Amino acid sequence: DGGDHTVISYFAEVSDLVCMGGTIATDLGMALPLKFTGRARRWWLAEAESARVFMSLSWTNLAWAIRHSFLGPQWMEARRNEFESMRFRQSGHSSERPIAYIQRRIMYARMVLELQGEDLSPTTFMQNGPAEWNAILQVQFCASTHDLMLRARTSEQALLSFY
Repeated sequence: DGGDHTVISYFAEVSDLVCMGGTIATDLGMALPLKFTGRARRWWLAEAESARVFMSLSWTNLAWAIRHSFLGPQWMEARRNEFESMRFRQSGHSSERPIAYIQRRIMYARMVLELQGEDLSPTTFMQNGPAEWNAILQVQFCASTHDLMLRARTSEQALLSFY
């Protein structure tokens, strides 16, 4: 629908589909615009036919256009600022579990940092996290997001004890 925060979940879900390989990235470039609603649908229909043809060639083209033409640089900067100011159990997330906080950080980082070629290591995801968590999670030794989330899940009670 093009809502400011539904876009992040949308990109995460589509990226998950693209990871399946094959012709999915190409197929999604053609199919996804047919499901757009609200603001996103109006944007799509207002684009020139030549632009729509180009965007429909692949998810990569469509994603680039969504980020740069539909959302725009101000939207991306606002999401980056949200990512940088994100805190565990901040307003609107008062009952958040540690794993949910980490997942929220990962989704935002992939949306706003990946475009700029920035590091998407577990250390990046845990910037601004509760400092006390470092001793438990030992993020510097996490080889992947999988490792980080596994540590957070198995150490949940210890992590919560610091909050």
